[in-house]
Amino acid sequence: REPLRRDEDADYARRFRLDLSRLAPLVTGGNTLKSAAPAGAGERIRIHKAWLVSCVNARAGDIRAAARELCGKKVAPWVKLYIAASSSEVQAEAERAGDWQVLVDAGAIVLPPGCGACAGLGAGTIEAGEVGIASTNRNFKGRMGSRDGVVHLASPAVVAASAA
Repeated sequence: REPLRRDEDADYARRFRLDLSRLAPLVTGGNTLKSAAPAGAGERIRIHKAWLVSCVNARAGDIRAAARELCGKKVAPWVKLYIAASSSEVQAEAERAGDWQVLVDAGAIVLPPGCGACAGLGAGTIEAGEVGIASTNRNFKGRMGSRDGVVHLASPAVVAASAA
């Protein structure tokens, strides 16, 4: 891939230099995007469900990151980890790379590619009293199922690590 380059006539109001190696993965507060904390920094929360789904964070690279976290591990017995690639093409790519099988071997439950639990549809939605963690981009109260469930958001790697 070619690196991104600015147009020759582009000007910038300000330039920033970021050391991305100093950033920690974050987990949002349940059912809100307004609060977040570094993964593992606060109290440990027992989860019931984890989702590596959606058009947003279930691309081949996301599935690869989750597979790295779960390689040689199993999903905790009390957790249901749902996986759904963003498309059938992405799922096929993850299958060819072997990443999909790593997740299945760890105990992930396969859902059809595309929309589903992240929009409150189909199998694997949050139920009353449950706590979950998802790699989706929204966790408004009731979006992923019951309004009496709590859903935290995190990266695919953090979701996978949380499920183990």
